[in-house]
Amino acid sequence: MENLEKKIAQSLLQIKAIKLEPANYFTWASGWKSPIYCDNRKTLSYPEIRKIVKEGFVEEALKDAKPQDKFQFMRNGYFNTDLDSKEGKLIFNEIVPLKSSYK
Repeated sequence: MENLEKKIAQSLLQIKAIKLEPANYFTWASGWKSPIYCDNRKTLSYPEIRKIVKEGFVEEALKDAKPQDKFQFMRNGYFNTDLDSKEGKLIFNEIVPLKSSYK
């Protein structure tokens, strides 16, 4: 995961999506204050960077998946992890597809 985190950080810094203001904190809509701000809108023009960020979320969310755990993948269906899954090489089996309105 450490290499992926570094790759995400480098990519976001490269496109100037990250702003650092230690003397003047940013205030989020929740009221939370932070010296770091990430403007995710900037990734819209960089599909390769969006893919790297997405992989980071997926990797973190599924890192503790065990065989037969069940997940819903948005707009795709419900899946479970295969018994042959191994750490770093997860295999997913579709158990219930979601109905598509596309014709």
